[in-house]
Amino acid sequence: MVGATLIFLASHCESLRSRSKLTKVGNFRGTICTVEEEDYLLRRINGIEQPVITRANEARKAMMAVAVEMIRGLHWADFETLADLIFARSGWQR
Repeated sequence: MVGATLIFLASHCESLRSRSKLTKVGNFRGTICTVEEEDYLLRRINGIEQPVITRANEARKAMMAVAVEMIRGLHWADFETLADLIFARSGWQR
């Protein structure tokens, strides 16, 4: 089991900029320091995706599948109106 005390090298601290709880120990390069977010750090170093990101990606895929099903069920005139609204809201004009 990896303990909460880890030796940080400059290369690890540079690659962990995304989370301030990890980067706050970056000022102590080459020294031993305590990391509060050990699980996050180990997932980050090993390239393992966070569980919350996995759940968010699954929810997005499910939402996209439902949206595609709903769009496929539109009448052609309703689809044309939807496409016109999308383009009009993004600044395009006919």
